Amino acid sequence: MTVSYSIASSLASDIACNPVFVYNTSTVNNPRQSSTFAVLLLPILLLAGVVVYLQIPAANLPHHEDMPRDMAEDWRTETVSPAPTQKVAANSLSNFASDVHATPQLEPGDSLAAAIPESDINPLAEPTTALNTTRSAAFDPAQTSWEAPFDAAFWESTGWQFEPDGMVSTVPASAATFRRAYRRMMLECQIEPLELNSEPLTLRFKCHQTNAVMTLIIDGTRFVVTNDTRNPPLIIKDAVVSVSAAPGQPGRLKLAATGNRMIVTWNGGVALTCNQIACQSGHEIRFEFGASRTPWRIRELRIEGE
Repeated sequence: MTVSYSIASSLASDIACNPVFVYNTSTVNNPRQSSTFAVLLLPILLLAGVVVYLQIPAANLPHHEDMPRDMAEDWRTETVSPAPTQKVAANSLSNFASDVHATPQLEPGDSLAAAIPESDINPLAEPTTALNTTRSAAFDPAQTSWEAPFDAAFWESTGWQFEPDGMVSTVPASAATFRRAYRRMMLECQIEPLELNSEPLTLRFKCHQTNAVMTLIIDGTRFVVTNDTRNPPLIIKDAVVSVSAAPGQPGRLKLAATGNRMIVTWNGGVALTCNQIACQSGHEIRFEFGASRTPWRIRELRIEGE
């Protein structure tokens, strides 16, 4: 193989350097000899061309026999193993190709959002439960006892602001109706007017089945119970207490509605007792806090009933 390589290389060099040689071989007088010579010459020329072609890139590479053994091994490893960056580039290109195929084609006039997958769009979404501390809890209508139920989801309200530990009326004619209805109930809470010379706080008991309404009006030291089913409302009971609630001096109200009787206590003492109106007896009622122009704060609310 080495001899053939040398002969081919030498012949290719002679042909390249001595064009007369090619001319002379092509002008042989004997046609038969010329044909035979041409047949022999053609493979040699092809072999010489291949050898010359292979020598061109090989000349730029280092020869193992010219290097130390350890250097030759390192060079062989480096030339065989692909670089890590090639893998990263290949993966990135593959991911990019997948994204291109997955992206819908846009037509003239289409919005850019049409080409963005919905999972990549980050609208101004509602905060999660862990971060959104004002998210309303689920209301359970079967629950009978409540402790500090100051969640907006528990009320049908207008003009009341709900806080973690209370509720405050903020506009005139504020009304907040608790969603749970009772036949018999008891509630206890702390009430406080936020301005001097306050206007009354009202506590209404509504029976939707008979459209019957009883109202407890807390007006300073005066407690009044009315039958609002009449027009004008009829005063059922009127009482006066010794100390009224004031800004910074809240009072504790407790009320029990048994279906037949209503009992109201103020700061631990009985303020008044009266009969419930007949059209509410045995029916479910719902209670409502109401305030006019004076803001009131309600805290420590506890509800029990059936």
